[in-house]
Amino acid sequence: DMSFESVVHDQKRCGHAFVIYGLLKGYLKIINDELVYDFDLKITNPYISEKDNINKSVIPNQLKNLYPCIFEISGVKFISVEHFLSYSKAKIANDLNAVNIAMIINEEPFIRKFLSGEIIPNDIATNKEYYNEWNNIVKTIKCLNDDVKLDKEEWKKTAPNLMKIALKAKLDDNPDIKVIFDEYINKLSYEEINGSKFNKICYDVFK
Repeated sequence: DMSFESVVHDQKRCGHAFVIYGLLKGYLKIINDELVYDFDLKITNPYISEKDNINKSVIPNQLKNLYPCIFEISGVKFISVEHFLSYSKAKIANDLNAVNIAMIINEEPFIRKFLSGEIIPNDIATNKEYYNEWNNIVKTIKCLNDDVKLDKEEWKKTAPNLMKIALKAKLDDNPDIKVIFDEYINKLSYEEINGSKFNKICYDVFK
């Protein structure tokens, strides 16, 4: 009988609202009194470098959208570029429920520790429990993105500019990642920059 709206506005449940969201959406189930993800989404380990179809250079993990890092835009803190994109998509679609859930994620106990600096990205990479916690958050963010109803063509036109905004904020607030970003861009060839949407966005931010 619990509605999505009542969960979002119940501050006592704020830290676990993303879990309730998962239950309501059906990708999270309770089996033998344990929460189990029934979710056909493979989350790539953000700490394993990969090459895309164009790049001869490996995209640094720290530049990927799902990499855990803290940055602020218009007074709002985000924990990854993907988090910002999901939040922004919900705002554009005027989906207030999704906007609320995107923000309530910051109140989840694990993310509170991350935002306070008690947990850092390297901890997530080396601690299995933290890594699993992070993956669960990522699944929620990805679900929010997929669940928001927005015209595909409109999002296709809007997303690159939003990604530039997020990437710039990420670099401004994380000087260590900015060093890695500059090194990556400086070694890219003309072909790599113009043959990859990701690289083109990075280059536009670099300029």
